[in-house]
Amino acid sequence: MTSDQILAGKHILITGAGRGLGEAYARAAAAEGARVVVSDINAESAEAVAESINRDGGEALAIAADVTDWDSCQRLVALAVERFGKLDGLVNNAGYLETVTAGQETAEHIRRHVDINVCGTYFMSVHGLAAMEGSGSIVNVTSGAVAGLRMMSAYAAAKAAIASLTFAWATEFGADGGDIRVNAMAPHADTPMMTAGTEAYTKFFGGNPVAPPPSTNAPVVLYLLSDLSKGVNGQVVRFANGHDLMLLSHPAIVDSALTRETWTPLDVSAAFDDVLRDRMQPCGQLTYVDSRSIDPELTEFAGASQ
Repeated sequence: MTSDQILAGKHILITGAGRGLGEAYARAAAAEGARVVVSDINAESAEAVAESINRDGGEALAIAADVTDWDSCQRLVALAVERFGKLDGLVNNAGYLETVTAGQETAEHIRRHVDINVCGTYFMSVHGLAAMEGSGSIVNVTSGAVAGLRMMSAYAAAKAAIASLTFAWATEFGADGGDIRVNAMAPHADTPMMTAGTEAYTKFFGGNPVAPPPSTNAPVVLYLLSDLSKGVNGQVVRFANGHDLMLLSHPAIVDSALTRETWTPLDVSAAFDDVLRDRMQPCGQLTYVDSRSIDPELTEFAGASQ
């Protein structure tokens, strides 16, 4: 551990850290001086990642946990505190994706998406907050799917709930200059969850061949966990294509409201025909242009001075 490591002395807990994005975040956090709790429902995967980090000179502890179980989340946080003390950062990375055509979902399919993605994030944060003792950083993992993607209705809805949860917590914990920050990351990466996926996903989308490796997303998470991000609260950060950094918008009123004393269905129809149709927002995509498809001189960011 050195003084120039941005997470030196911090204790970070990461769920879903046995592979993919969670593993990348755990390795990167340890490399920046954090003591890392590597948690995953798969005990062997968590142990392998933690052992690798320790061999490389970092400090990591593997704890298996099921984020869909309230008591399991409570035990996970308690064990992390017992080993490392106060929790400084929590990354709610554990997630689940299964593609199904809209209208063909089952109750089990829907509940599994909600249980792992939404309840897992909620349960972990409730227990993690107490261990932060008034200061720290929570990084929730949402997705660009919140804009809507075919065959991912349950996943998109669950990830949108995580974004809304982020906004709500930020207004509460960040009020009056509070020291707990809550932000979200919408990563873009070639992960086992995305590429192994299902036969239907591969057939429909052709896999996820253009996505970069998980490690490209880690710098954003490290920043949000570190003291460098003090004052950044309630934001959803999107990192795409391995090189593009942006913020996603909060739910907001589009332009100004149209006002009448009373409204009839025909009035509403006229409002859409005359004004609102031109304001309608696209579904199924993020309204974003790859920075490298435009003039590099206008979009290239120089970065921090060395």
